[in-house]
Amino acid sequence: MTASDLLLDLSAIFGPSLSIVGSGLLKSGDSKQALQQLLDGVGGAESSDLLGENLEKAILSLIDRLSKEKQREVIGILAGVTSVQQEDDAWPSLESIFTVHFRGRLKAMYQWLAFALQVQFKDFFSTN
Repeated sequence: MTASDLLLDLSAIFGPSLSIVGSGLLKSGDSKQALQQLLDGVGGAESSDLLGENLEKAILSLIDRLSKEKQREVIGILAGVTSVQQEDDAWPSLESIFTVHFRGRLKAMYQWLAFALQVQFKDFFSTN
């Protein structure tokens, strides 16, 4: 049930932000083309302004919903089920070495978090 609870928490955090971006894409006409233009950094000024405005709203919405406590909870859950292979072939849980492992490596921590979410919810990221 932990994975299900985590999915519900993440949906409550990201869902409203994604709907804001989605409404901007729908207003722009061809949503697939508009999204690709946004990702590519090209497209007309009108499309770009509309998507940019909605993207800004989405980011602010996300920031409002993602508290430090919730972020720490999500990281703690995923760190508890992640093992790290060390040079001596030991496999401690990431949770037990988290602070030392990521000290001064914030980018690496967020890369691990993205990877852990992809592994945990791989069927949501699958194109099949």
